[in-house]
Amino acid sequence: MTGNLWQIPAESPVDCDQTFLLSKGRMFGILFKETRRPEKRMKRNNGFTMTELLVVIAVIALLAALLIPTLSQSRNTAYRVFCLNNLHRIQLASSMYALDNSGFLPPHDPRSKWPSQLQSILKDPRGLFCPMDLLDLNSSPANFTAPFDSLQRSYIMNGFYDFFKINTTSSDFTQLTKGLLPGQINESEIADPASTLIFGEKIDTNVFYLNVTLPNAGFLTVLDESRHGFKNGTVVATGANYSMADGSVTFLKFATDTSPLNMWGVTDASRTDSLICRPR
Repeated sequence: MTGNLWQIPAESPVDCDQTFLLSKGRMFGILFKETRRPEKRMKRNNGFTMTELLVVIAVIALLAALLIPTLSQSRNTAYRVFCLNNLHRIQLASSMYALDNSGFLPPHDPRSKWPSQLQSILKDPRGLFCPMDLLDLNSSPANFTAPFDSLQRSYIMNGFYDFFKINTTSSDFTQLTKGLLPGQINESEIADPASTLIFGEKIDTNVFYLNVTLPNAGFLTVLDESRHGFKNGTVVATGANYSMADGSVTFLKFATDTSPLNMWGVTDASRTDSLICRPR
């Protein structure tokens, strides 16, 4: 230290280009230069790069391609099971009707058809409807008081026309096929109930009873034998739901209801002579 001047020691942590000059308590000049190194800041990315975005899109597309067919197949299976349950309820109602009527199934009656005859047992009109159909049950599926004959439906009943053809006169049979004459069959007349169909799925038509005696297999035009699809290995096959005279319900592949045995027939001749072989 000399006089009134002080010099900052060299070991000071601050590197001075000039000295601090202090005279009579007044600062004449000061200049500091910091010796700290500037901090290196990492550049932060706020979004995906184009490559990353394309990879994400590709993964999503791959997952969708794998999952969508599976989900669609699961939905179709659920519809088929739902439809089968409805058909089981109809078959059960038919069996209950037979118990109350000495074994006779719902008759051909010009005044009312099988849906109205089973209405007091079924109660819910939605039981006539398969979810695979685009029907609307007269736009009122909750209309519990309307006659069931007036509602659209997914199912058709076996008319047992081959039985009536050999057990009635020709004129009576003609009247029966036109819906002008009543006819009824007893469960005991069905020789093979385990392989005789009572109900099946139909196309969007107002036909109530299937007539297996129509020429050129005309009865096939009202059946919907490919209502439901399913995957058999790598092949997508189709089929429909049916109920048997023994009270069981089942799913049959396309065309197996008519071959190797025509399961809509009651008489032996009809079951074998009218069988229809078709590609499956």
